Amino acid sequence: MALRPPAKPLNPADEAAIQQVISGGSDTLADRQGREGKKPPPAESRDIAFTMTIPPGLAVLIDRHRAPTKTSRRAWLLQAAEEKLKREGLV
Repeated sequence: MALRPPAKPLNPADEAAIQQVISGGSDTLADRQGREGKKPPPAESRDIAFTMTIPPGLAVLIDRHRAPTKTSRRAWLLQAAEEKLKREGLV
């Protein structure tokens, strides 16, 4: 059985970082941006990301209609949603 030498003591800076993670985790993005003098963008200007599942038949129809324009599914769906909202008088 091989024996290991005793562990070396940690650098005080490393120990402080470890204690910060243990006691409260790391900084948030807002904390880091605040220290760097940057402000996060207003909530109204940030895109909202989500995953959407659509039936295969609908995907085929969308792909068939978007292919001639070489538009991505994302762009095609955004345009379709905008057009629908305008038709309904909601935009």
